[in-house]
Amino acid sequence: MKTNTILVGITISLLLLTLPSAASDYTLDIFGNANEDETVNMQDVTYTELIILEYRDKTELSDAKYDGKINMQDVTQIELTILGKEKELTVIDAMEHIVTVKKPLRSVIVFVPGQFETLRSLNAADTVVGMPQDKVWDPVFFPEMSELTSLGYKWDADIETILSLHPDAAILHTDDRQLKVRGALEKTNPNIALLTFACTNTPLEPTRFPPDLSSVYPYPKEVRMLGYIFDKREEAEEFSDWYEDILNSIKEEVDMIPEEDKPKVYYEFTKYSCRDHNYRVICAGGKNIFGMGRKFDPEAVIDRDPEIIVNLPMSIKGGYDKDADDITELRGVWGDFMDPDDPEYRPELAKVSAVRNNRIYILANVFSTASSGANGARCFIEVAYMAKWFHPTLFEDLDPKAIHQEYLTRFQGLDIDLDEKGVFVYPEPS
Repeated sequence: MKTNTILVGITISLLLLTLPSAASDYTLDIFGNANEDETVNMQDVTYTELIILEYRDKTELSDAKYDGKINMQDVTQIELTILGKEKELTVIDAMEHIVTVKKPLRSVIVFVPGQFETLRSLNAADTVVGMPQDKVWDPVFFPEMSELTSLGYKWDADIETILSLHPDAAILHTDDRQLKVRGALEKTNPNIALLTFACTNTPLEPTRFPPDLSSVYPYPKEVRMLGYIFDKREEAEEFSDWYEDILNSIKEEVDMIPEEDKPKVYYEFTKYSCRDHNYRVICAGGKNIFGMGRKFDPEAVIDRDPEIIVNLPMSIKGGYDKDADDITELRGVWGDFMDPDDPEYRPELAKVSAVRNNRIYILANVFSTASSGANGARCFIEVAYMAKWFHPTLFEDLDPKAIHQEYLTRFQGLDIDLDEKGVFVYPEPS
């Protein structure tokens, strides 16, 4: 008996050595991720065994089978998940719905461009059988659109069409306007796994969170979770690592900038209006003069005297269909601030520092994730451009165009040469 006790003690000691020593930046919300870090691995097997032996407290995600019990069946489920051989997977999605997915997923429908774009980064877009086809879907960036069944408008999709496709799953957006579609699908076919992922890297509820980076629902988390759901974990890791390396390299430099050296930035979509982009300005090393505001008074802009103005027009300007030297549309938006002969010129801003010092920057609509997902998941490229504009000396070696090109070629599989096609910013950073 004494020998057995000693052996158990030694075993437990060895098991404890395998546990992580520090908390992760976020938790991968998959049942079976018992130690609640960023992945499912043998440490979760160990942790679950310790729970069974009553050496660890039960965690929310330790019930890998999601049956209300912690036992060796959960250990087996975790081991199958590690091997990629699980027949089902239970997850908590971006709106905290608990969803069990039967695997493998062979057919899915999506509702916003960022979802399709993300699946393409994972080499899983071939599972998509239907998607809305309204004006926010760029046919050059999404050539597959013409071959897929149209679901109608994203917030009021045709339920009969969806049911006729017999999808295994639907990826819904976090916007409340998607609730009508969710409710209809729950009633008509409860066997469809309804997953909610925004895939736009925007705050889920921007009015609730403080205007800092903690408000951002991590896009890499969504990517990694979708990697598990679609059996594309290696692809998810490769893309997430690349994505995080880009933004972390910018963040490391921005973190070293004294607050007084960060420029005051006025960011807008339409005339004196914006939404949800405060954290991008912060990521790029700026201070948004209005934080998370939506509508702005011109006098308030003048009083706060921004050093930089960034405009991302909600109307479709620039894009992948333009020749690379066709700057007419974006320069026209720039003229609203800088050219007195422009029909939309704003003389009230003539004495603002950004105008006086010619620090007006225009972004193409392709970087927008407003209107809940239009036009995709490329806002990290926007952050790179803004960092270059805000701090040209500090980010002298940063090349947003090269990042954009690598993304298109390596992860999106698109044959678009940015030296020949596409207009995305004006003026180009030097």
